Amino acid sequence: MTTLPRALAIVFVLFLTFFGLQLPPSQGRIGGLWVQAQEQAQAQVQGELEFGGTIEAIRVQGNRRFADETVVHLSGLSLGQPLTEASLNAALKALVESDQIDQVEFARQGNTLIIRVVEPRFINAIMFSGNQALSEAQLINIIEVLPGDPFDRAAVQDDVNEILTAYASLGRMNAEVRPFVSDLRQGRVDLIYEIEEGPVVRVASVNFIGNERISDQRLRGQVSTKQYNAWRNITGGDRYTELTIARDVQRLTSYYHDQGYADFEVTAAQGALAPDQSGFVVTFALEEGPFYRLGGVAVVSEVEGLDSAQLLRPAGVRSGAIYKATLLEQGRVHVRDRVEALGFGAAEVSLVLDSRPQEGLIDVTYRVTPGPPLQIERIEIEGNLRTRDYVIRREMRLAEGDAFSRARLQRSLQRIRGLGYFADVRLKTRQGSSDQQVIVNLEVQEKSTGSLNFGGGVSSNGVGSFNISYVEQNFLGRGQQVTVSGDFGAGGRDYTLAYNEPWLFGREISGGADVFNTSQQVGDAYTLSRQGASVTASYKLSERWRQSFTLTSQVSNVTDVTSTSPVILDQVGGVDKNSLASQFSYFDLDSPVTPTTGVLLDTSMEAAGGIFGGTVDWLSSRLTAKYFTPISEQLVLKLSGSVGHISSSSGQRIPLADRFIQGQNLVRGFASDGIGPRTELTGDAVGATRFYGASSELYYDIPGLRDLGITGRLFIEAGTAYDVGQAHSLDFGSGETLINDSTLLRSSYGYGVTWNSPLGLPFRFDWATPKDYEAFDQLQTFSFNLGLSL
Repeated sequence: MTTLPRALAIVFVLFLTFFGLQLPPSQGRIGGLWVQAQEQAQAQVQGELEFGGTIEAIRVQGNRRFADETVVHLSGLSLGQPLTEASLNAALKALVESDQIDQVEFARQGNTLIIRVVEPRFINAIMFSGNQALSEAQLINIIEVLPGDPFDRAAVQDDVNEILTAYASLGRMNAEVRPFVSDLRQGRVDLIYEIEEGPVVRVASVNFIGNERISDQRLRGQVSTKQYNAWRNITGGDRYTELTIARDVQRLTSYYHDQGYADFEVTAAQGALAPDQSGFVVTFALEEGPFYRLGGVAVVSEVEGLDSAQLLRPAGVRSGAIYKATLLEQGRVHVRDRVEALGFGAAEVSLVLDSRPQEGLIDVTYRVTPGPPLQIERIEIEGNLRTRDYVIRREMRLAEGDAFSRARLQRSLQRIRGLGYFADVRLKTRQGSSDQQVIVNLEVQEKSTGSLNFGGGVSSNGVGSFNISYVEQNFLGRGQQVTVSGDFGAGGRDYTLAYNEPWLFGREISGGADVFNTSQQVGDAYTLSRQGASVTASYKLSERWRQSFTLTSQVSNVTDVTSTSPVILDQVGGVDKNSLASQFSYFDLDSPVTPTTGVLLDTSMEAAGGIFGGTVDWLSSRLTAKYFTPISEQLVLKLSGSVGHISSSSGQRIPLADRFIQGQNLVRGFASDGIGPRTELTGDAVGATRFYGASSELYYDIPGLRDLGITGRLFIEAGTAYDVGQAHSLDFGSGETLINDSTLLRSSYGYGVTWNSPLGLPFRFDWATPKDYEAFDQLQTFSFNLGLSL
């Protein structure tokens, strides 16, 4: 009875010593291994030890890190204690559960009890094999047990589960992870994870049950779980993950709640392997419920001193409108902002809904109730490994000690997101040291703030251009911006180095400087070069209005003249310009990169000469406006316009270097200098003193390509650039030159494609067809702009 267990124990120890211990891939088996060790020790106790008598001495063997007294103390045994099976089992359990001892064995010599122990081992190194979809660095970030930590089977199994979860998120549902231990002696082990990643499990089909009023096609456009096709096979958009399905339940709920179905519910969402093993069939079971419109709408105040008449009903929330949860929540925020603006920041605004299913109506009440006066106790920032704390805190509209305000907190969140430094920004609040104290927790996820941008175009006559620039928006994590750019091509050269500090002297005053050296080939007639430097200071007039001043000193030259026109020959040589520009701008967009709603205004005036010196004397003004509004969930409309004018009060001719060179920047479908006055004989562009234009652009999702980040655009544009608006002559001293000039409104239409690539900034491609133009204009039907994020 005793020979076989003893032989098995010897074989087990030899295997552990020379070949390492393979841990089974499931927690149950690992737990079973511990139970097996305990059962083996108990079997030895029952089969080998003679119980009875008392313990007169205790000897400990195998301990290196712990003293004998420590092991005895952990076991709970003491001298004079009866030697029974129950007492040894209790000691065995106590030692194993103490996490200080790895294995235990008892022996007896007379009345002396011998405790043989194996102490915990520490991890020397962690290695992975068989991994390709996840790198070793990614796997190290997933697990909790790291080199230097004690070896713990349960903790290792937890890490195995985390690795399996990570592979499941990639659609590899059948991945296997097997941990091995290699014993290095002296209490050290190497931990090896052997990984079989398995194939990516694709989604064969996405089905909906119970949807009577909204089609399957529309619902498939709302969920992130996509059916297999060739495009998604490349990008991984058709991978099956349970996390994506859980998110899709929320997306479907939000969508239905915005379509008038307040009682909508997803009763089941599951994926099952198709019978032919081709992939998972995902099914969402829906219960749409009745369709609702809004019944009565009221705003009720229960706050003393705050009259309900002072609180207007939110725009769009009116009786008879379709029930939309998002719109109602926006209305609640609107009422809350109004309450805070009236000086009742502590008041609470709740949305009370009373449904009448028989009539298909929901009555809406915005109820304003008194709330406890709250104060910001502390603001905590997490996740900013690179960005300095003060860069984030200075964007906050609240500080420690201020009265709590949700509107100002929301504005703070908007400002921090608008920095463009973070991939995600989350803001949470919790109770502080008392009921009147609030702790604000801001968690950010940093992203690369450096971008390498490429762009170019090809004109109808085959002339191409290429530009490259590097922009670091968060230099050294201090919020400073550094830009290095260059333009190359048959059209000229352009080099710029710029630096901007958004907060001077600890105040929200932006200061910057740049040096530039540009060279622009204007047609085949001449090269226009500029060298100089400028300094800029700007500050906020309000949350959305900003004013700036820029002082510029530059020298402009017309060189490489091939034209025989006197008006161009007269411009050869240098022109000194010293100017001061003032700019007002208004920014209220929901995103600085891909806006869907909001307004952007920019107006500037620049004065050259006079008290500033130089050889030119003129006054220039510009205005640009952009408006974004969503038409539907898939459509965004952009309306924009611009206008400019330059003139001299002294009657001086505006030199070519300072005129407006207009083309595709005003109306796509034209070359960069394609619109405006030109010499009659040689067709050389001489620039305009006036321009204006407008554009209407519709952004839309391309069916089947939305999950690739590819969207389409349709546009119609019109504009013109001119001097006097009709044929005339210019004379800069060497004789008159006949100029073709027209106020004709040039126009074009076309389409474009934008790819928001995984690499960073969008790739934009545009094809335009000029519709109205003059015979002397220069056309260009294709242009592109690329961006790569570092």
